[in-house]
Amino acid sequence: MNELRCIYFEDDPDQSAMFGPWITEYWNDLDTGVPITLEIVASHEEVLRRLSSAREPYQLLIADLLVGDERSELGLQLIRGAHRQDEQLAIVALSIGPADLDPVARQAGASGFVPKSYVIKNPSDNLLGRTMLAALKERHHEPTPMKEEMLVEGRSATTSGKSDAALRHILNLVGRGHVLNLCHAIVRADMEEVKAFFVRPGLSDAIVLRTDCALKVAPGHAPMRRELLLKMSKDAASLAAEVTKDIRAFPDGLFVPFAEPKPVSSGDWYCIAAPFKHRASTLNDWLCEGARSLNSVKDTLSRLFLTGGLLKVCVDSGWQPDVRANTLLWASLGDERRTRILEALQRLAGVAEKHDPLHVFDDSLVERFLGNAKRVCDLDEQDFPLGVATCWSHGDLHGRNVLVDESGQPFLIDRANVAELHWAMDIARLSVDLVMSAWDEEDQWHEWDFIHEWSELASHLVTGEPWGRAPEAGNNSHVYAALLWLRTNMHKIHPSTEQRPRRECEFVLALAIEFMRASCRLQQLPSPKRVLGLHGACMALRRAAQLVGRSSPGAAKVSGGRRATSNE
Repeated sequence: MNELRCIYFEDDPDQSAMFGPWITEYWNDLDTGVPITLEIVASHEEVLRRLSSAREPYQLLIADLLVGDERSELGLQLIRGAHRQDEQLAIVALSIGPADLDPVARQAGASGFVPKSYVIKNPSDNLLGRTMLAALKERHHEPTPMKEEMLVEGRSATTSGKSDAALRHILNLVGRGHVLNLCHAIVRADMEEVKAFFVRPGLSDAIVLRTDCALKVAPGHAPMRRELLLKMSKDAASLAAEVTKDIRAFPDGLFVPFAEPKPVSSGDWYCIAAPFKHRASTLNDWLCEGARSLNSVKDTLSRLFLTGGLLKVCVDSGWQPDVRANTLLWASLGDERRTRILEALQRLAGVAEKHDPLHVFDDSLVERFLGNAKRVCDLDEQDFPLGVATCWSHGDLHGRNVLVDESGQPFLIDRANVAELHWAMDIARLSVDLVMSAWDEEDQWHEWDFIHEWSELASHLVTGEPWGRAPEAGNNSHVYAALLWLRTNMHKIHPSTEQRPRRECEFVLALAIEFMRASCRLQQLPSPKRVLGLHGACMALRRAAQLVGRSSPGAAKVSGGRRATSNE
């Protein structure tokens, strides 16, 4: 038995709310290496129905005897019926009644009995867990955790040595046995081997892995595989909220569906999973190695945003008449993120000024915007017009949350941050992520030699002006084609009757927000790329101030730094 499937029969909501988590906790405390999947059912008829119709058999039933009222026979009837239905089912009886009910429960077919009062009075004594394990062994259900050798470290074409180290760290942190258990709980089949691949995480603190599960098949049968994207966390509530997130505003089929309707668990780790389409790639990997031509890049982005894609939720946008765009975008960072950006600014200010080929860096610009005054250069919060458009947004639309299949069809994953947000946030985040994460090979991220080219690219994104050094071949040519398409089609993706300079200003402010976010991505980006985030933020803040139509006499140009002013 490498997964314990258990039903807990309890018709009292207060008792099930108390003992349900305890059952899982006490089992995990035994450290068998085998995960538990617990279902709480309030009707004895429903328990018998599930036992008889289950695709995968249950190994354990924990039944309340319901002693003390007119229902006193229901618990015993359930035990008798379940035992007749499956003699291999281990059964543990629970009761608020006295310990002398033990022989009565065993005569009905139970393998063990635990008084609830003892568990409540002695929470540190794992009597319930030990009784569960003894009952299972009596019915020959011996916990047999999967061998850790089944889990191997996979390598993709874009894998680097740093990714290998990050993958190893994740497997050691979560535990290889837990990763295997989580995969098994999702595929619900015996496995021959599981390959794990590193995936850079998004906004949350969750851990993400891609796994390729080779299933056991009978001799002579064709191999079967299940490719999954696992999102793992010790926060079960946040994962459960993501699974149930309402995405009805988005086109049908745009999001990849979840493999299971609720999180599965192993020990204190929880997991949700989505199928990883066979031979699919993340958008970033696809641009670097899978896109056939520049036209295919344009076609895929058109499908994602225009042809039955995100345009639907952009057209059905809302309007907040009493809110300013700069205020809404400032608030999107949250207090904790603003603090982290300011800490990154303090640490990186010296190297950001030293490696500043376009002379754009001015730490005071970022400090003034992140402060409560929300100043953009010398413009106060009230200098921006009231009224801002919002729309349903993915909320974390970076290039690793877009999958592209062999035909170039894009799909979205990770709905944790879906919400009604500023209209420019999705396209701004994807654009900045392409600059920060897709441009140049990962090994070059640590080299200051490329900061000049990166800064020019960021300036091109901020201003929308043509870039004379646009690559004509290689991986970067596809990334540039994607950036150019996004920048050119921004107003098609988000159609509006507002004046173009106002929309442009809001988009550039959204870029500033995303560049700031990138500057504090400590676990993902080395110093040169994080410095680029600060440079991009300064460029975008200046450009936004220019587009509002006001700029103080000493305001710096987009292409000039703290010593290059508009009077030069």
